[in-house]
Amino acid sequence: MGGEHGGRPTTASAWRLPLGVRAVLGVVAVLIGGWLLPRPVAALAVVVWLLSAALVVQGLRLLLAARSHAALAAPSAAALVVGGAGMAWPEHAVRVLAVVVPLAVIGAGIAAIVRRRGTTRPVRASAVAAGLAAILLGGVALRWPDLTAVGIGVLGAILLVVGGVRELVAAAGLVPPRPGRRVLRVAAPVGAVVSLVVAVALAGASVVLHRGEPTVPSFYATPDDVPDEAGRLVRVEPYLDVPAGAEGWRILYTTTGIGGRPALSSGVVVAPIERQGARPVVTWAHGSTGVDRTCAPSLLDEGLEAGAFFLDEEVVDQGWVLVASDYVGLGTEGPHPYLVGGATAPAVLDAVRAARELDGLDLADETVVWGHSQGGAVALWTGQDGPGDADELGVVGIAALAPVSDVGDMVDVLDVTSGGSIFAAYVVTGYDAAYDDVVRDDHVVPTGRLVVDGLAGRCLAEPQIAVSAITSLATEMTPFTGVGEGTLAARLAENVPDGPYDVPLLVAQGGVDLLVRTDMQERFVARLCAQGEDVELRTYEGLGHVALVEEPSPLVPDLLRWTAARFEGEPTDAACGP
Repeated sequence: MGGEHGGRPTTASAWRLPLGVRAVLGVVAVLIGGWLLPRPVAALAVVVWLLSAALVVQGLRLLLAARSHAALAAPSAAALVVGGAGMAWPEHAVRVLAVVVPLAVIGAGIAAIVRRRGTTRPVRASAVAAGLAAILLGGVALRWPDLTAVGIGVLGAILLVVGGVRELVAAAGLVPPRPGRRVLRVAAPVGAVVSLVVAVALAGASVVLHRGEPTVPSFYATPDDVPDEAGRLVRVEPYLDVPAGAEGWRILYTTTGIGGRPALSSGVVVAPIERQGARPVVTWAHGSTGVDRTCAPSLLDEGLEAGAFFLDEEVVDQGWVLVASDYVGLGTEGPHPYLVGGATAPAVLDAVRAARELDGLDLADETVVWGHSQGGAVALWTGQDGPGDADELGVVGIAALAPVSDVGDMVDVLDVTSGGSIFAAYVVTGYDAAYDDVVRDDHVVPTGRLVVDGLAGRCLAEPQIAVSAITSLATEMTPFTGVGEGTLAARLAENVPDGPYDVPLLVAQGGVDLLVRTDMQERFVARLCAQGEDVELRTYEGLGHVALVEEPSPLVPDLLRWTAARFEGEPTDAACGP
């Protein structure tokens, strides 16, 4: 019975596991893969660890073999070094995978085309279609590395599930049916053509998204000679995206930024063409657009709307002048201190000072600050930091519309907020830039850092945000760790604009806002009321975060009336205050 093997098992059978063990391993693989599937960042960590471990094991095997084959010493050392590096630095391993995997796919596509030369025409056509599909998909994957990393994690989880199912099938003694040759002859070309169609569609979408990326023109570059004083006009050019009956200017001006250091900011000024005498000013603090330099509203298409400002016609019709800052680090050289009040608010008031230097524009000593979302918090900070320093501007009121009045509270609910990981990326990036004791990577898991780079690098109002939306939907908050803890939590608490204030406040809130919650606003206003501030909270039922500030929101006429009353010096109808 033993034949020439003398009854000893073959190498293959010696390594074959008992069926019961294979069944257990199959169940474990299916369960782990199923758990990892909606957690691609964790799956990516498993992929990195398994690949690194496999390299280390292979390196050890080669090292043993190198005793008798010296030529194996170099590959052994390479495998051990690469595998060990992957285990020690998983962040860099992910970045390498996001390049190597697409290149491997491209290489496989080229090989598929070359390998089928000289075969029959149908086989060759099928191979060319499949090869071109692989080349296109590899190119798309190279263009969007964060999405590629997520895809690798998802694929790793799927392969784990599939491998587990195969082990269960084998343990049960089942033999999966094999497709016949006729089926394969039909399926292969159909699959190749479908793959090519999908690849062409994805490549086309990628090209469209890439073409839509904003760029920073030379207007925003730092000149050689910059005034030392904040609020000085440095550069000006026409701004054309204005309503009928208005004229506009794009401005570059001096301000202060992180740590009170001198900085440059940009913005726009819009004024009625027909104007007599000095005109009152509405200075606008825009909502979140991103943290990358390219996310400045003044350089984006329909830039004011990108920052959630839809009332330029109404402001012009009132005879007011609109001044809208981009903040420090958006348009101008960064970084941008997202939701860091003291580093963003000065630019909003300094923009008004700079606008006073425009030829032919006469501004009254009456200013009302409006702001939405991120800008709502910035507007509140202009009142907290501004009075005293901004007396010459005549700030007579602040309207904070769905303001992030407590950034710590907002961060606490990002895990249940649609797109929450995008805003988490903005927060950790902005606070890392603003504070030496806040380190972004302390709050991002190593295998999630490439993903967070992608989320932080795109603007909310631009087409590329679709990639961030897909990534955010797939990963949720899994790239992050301890965002509301430690030093970062303490810094978030420092950026709550709890006053005191010297001017009346209007806080407006949408009743169904899922990003800035109503309960957060109520707690904030209650604290201000308790300390005697002149503040009024108006909640608009049925309105969400952006719907609050665009027509036909009932806030619009209320805001215009409230602002006109401030310019007229009328008393407020605040529910609490002095």
